[in-house]
Amino acid sequence: MAYTVGKSGPRPDPKTVAALRTIEPATLGHVFFFGFMDTAIRPVFRRVNVVGPALTVRAPGPDGTAIHYALSLVQPGDVVVIDRGGDMSYACFGEMTARAAKQRGAAGVIADGLVTDIIQIEEIGVPVYAKGASARTGRLLDLGGEVNTVITCGGVTVRPGDLIHADDNGILVIPMEEAARAVEVGLQREARSGDLRTWIEQGKDLAEFSGARRLVEGDTSKTPR
Repeated sequence: MAYTVGKSGPRPDPKTVAALRTIEPATLGHVFFFGFMDTAIRPVFRRVNVVGPALTVRAPGPDGTAIHYALSLVQPGDVVVIDRGGDMSYACFGEMTARAAKQRGAAGVIADGLVTDIIQIEEIGVPVYAKGASARTGRLLDLGGEVNTVITCGGVTVRPGDLIHADDNGILVIPMEEAARAVEVGLQREARSGDLRTWIEQGKDLAEFSGARRLVEGDTSKTPR
């Protein structure tokens, strides 16, 4: 069957990746309206922090051939992002693929579908996101597929090299050209969160800090913080 294999995406600046690790996706949720994947895609185990460039895969229903091939192309720090084309019958990722991903240095795996061997995946320690688990697994059927092409995962377009920024709360896709802005505004928002945390711990009024009091009571001469 036909396979399409494109070029790997651009590599991000390591400083950008390191900076994004200090910023929560929810912090950027105050700034960005788009790029957030379907919330049905959840981490297999908790307390995860995934930042890295996307290595994209599109694999049909019961066939894992393209996924196996993609794992051989993983560079350290890559996030494997799998477009399942709407399939919710077959698990596309499990223990052995997780071991292969870890051996190659993958930062994480995101599947718009099902996985299996969730206990083993947690023991291996590679962050994996999926919509659920199943004992019905895929196999190598040579049905074709795509690697390093533009795909859709969780309702979001993902290009090879786009930055994946994910934790327990959700997954954000950041186009490479938006990465510097994401870091800048994210660090600003994180600093503001620190100020707000201190404000609340001091027993002060949240509505005053946020500007909600001014809006509700009618003084709109000052914008909310």
